[in-house]
Amino acid sequence: MMKKLVCMSMIVLMANCAFGMWSDDFETQGDPLTAPWLDGPVGTYRSDLGAYAGIGYEGSVGVLGYMGGGWSTGQRYRPTDAGDTVIGGKLYTSSSTSYSNADVVITGDAVTTVDWDDSWYVRANLYSLGIGAADTLRFDVWDEVTAANETINVGGLSEDVWYTTRLTVNVATISCEYKQSDSATWINAGDLTKPTNFAANYVMIRAMRDGYMDDVSSTPEPATMLLLGLGGLLIRRKK
Repeated sequence: MMKKLVCMSMIVLMANCAFGMWSDDFETQGDPLTAPWLDGPVGTYRSDLGAYAGIGYEGSVGVLGYMGGGWSTGQRYRPTDAGDTVIGGKLYTSSSTSYSNADVVITGDAVTTVDWDDSWYVRANLYSLGIGAADTLRFDVWDEVTAANETINVGGLSEDVWYTTRLTVNVATISCEYKQSDSATWINAGDLTKPTNFAANYVMIRAMRDGYMDDVSSTPEPATMLLLGLGGLLIRRKK
């Protein structure tokens, strides 16, 4: 039994070296966001994206693209850790501001000099189609090799409600899921075709016109998380 525990401990230690994860609730951030978040591109989009108390999920600190609903866009990047294939975040857009947007994006490059959509990307975007509250959740992908764009739209969302999104990178597809943040039930929006030469190197967050976000995360797929959890339990029992 002791040999099995030692073996399992070694597996868990190796897994922890190979796989990482992070989650940011922005409680220690300010305006603008700082490291480990990287500057966004200059020019078309603003690179300053700020965290403010009271606008996050359940009144915590959250991220806002531009205070007061201006048209400029705030944007930041953060590297994923090795082995991370699940990108998530909470999105909320104010019903008092038209054309509001909040995005959580997976991209290959931290583009700092040109527009972000000149590279391939996979995105979860909560936005308003026009005047009024944000009512549509859009999952879309751009393949820069084939110049193919694929979109899944989920309409008729409730106003002034936090939604949690989850993008899971599979072998050939990207699974798109969402739920109201206070619900335990995930809704499968469908699968997008995985872009050519896809690599989930960065998470990009982007917001404009009172689009809010919170609790952005980059993690391994659930089976790996379960392995790490069981291994950690065995290590504690060994001690």
